[in-house]
Amino acid sequence: GLPNERPRYYCAAVLCGGTPPVAEDAAITWERLRDVLDAEGDGTARALPPPRIHVRVPGGNRAAPPPPPVADFLDADLPGDAEKLAALCLPRKLLVGTAAWCLDVVLPSDARSACFTRSYGAFARGTGSVLYTGPVDDTVRSRIALVRPEEREFDAEAWRETGGLGDMEGHLRYFSGTEIARLMGFPVGGGDGFEFPRSCAIRKQWQLLGNSLNVRVAALVAEVGIERARYNRDVAEKLAPSS
Repeated sequence: GLPNERPRYYCAAVLCGGTPPVAEDAAITWERLRDVLDAEGDGTARALPPPRIHVRVPGGNRAAPPPPPVADFLDADLPGDAEKLAALCLPRKLLVGTAAWCLDVVLPSDARSACFTRSYGAFARGTGSVLYTGPVDDTVRSRIALVRPEEREFDAEAWRETGGLGDMEGHLRYFSGTEIARLMGFPVGGGDGFEFPRSCAIRKQWQLLGNSLNVRVAALVAEVGIERARYNRDVAEKLAPSS
């Protein structure tokens, strides 16, 4: 898995080439199609179950391995690039303001990050996680812990008195475009991998990724559609009248 939440609806639609010809008194049923496909037993076509709309993930009761930590998706060369790192650091004005209370802060060791949107970097609430890179202790973990929405309480006066997250200045930064791309399944780097044009500014990268999809999930959905299309082709061929 990937340590990123991206709730999206994915759908694979397959255009059928028409209804397979059959005798007038024979109704096409999925049971009959399975009988036709299994008749020869040559393995050229694999019968699939009838189309279904799943309201939960099939096989969701099976234990899935935990996703890797966020640290595995970070730019290895970023700590040595002072200019790029400075451009990603959250400004003090944001950290001491009340909007910072809405920030979703993750650690490199965390195995989750919030959904990144095209407004990442422009707004604090609900646009994606930011990364804490400073020293970690129980106090820090308590301050950045993810709290259920119904359990959140904001004390504006206390926030102003303590300076918000001002003491974390220099330790909170945005994710780079390539880091977000990795979290969304893009094969970054490696010569033939994904990369942004040099002229593409960081904010434009965030906007493009915010309008994108998790490519691993999209690839799996496409495979389902392709397999269904092949299945429809095989059915049509087997039910076509012989010459």
